[in-house]
Amino acid sequence: MLESKPTQCEQVKQYVRKHGSIDFFVAIYKLGISQIAARITEIESKGEMRFNHIRKTKKINGNTIKYVEYQLEGENG
Repeated sequence: MLESKPTQCEQVKQYVRKHGSIDFFVAIYKLGISQIAARITEIESKGEMRFNHIRKTKKINGNTIKYVEYQLEGENG
């Protein structure tokens, strides 16, 4: 019997339950999810989880990259 692969939303929820937060870099490189903001919106609209949207910056090869970290509400990171 074939096991079904978890949906992108399920993967995000599992990751956040384990780690407390997720950002674009984790989503794309670890989970293969390129539209993390859409998945977060989908999860929140269903009332399954609530997130704090934290704006951050990171220097990569001398360039300042702006991104958002989605932190599970009630978690400190």
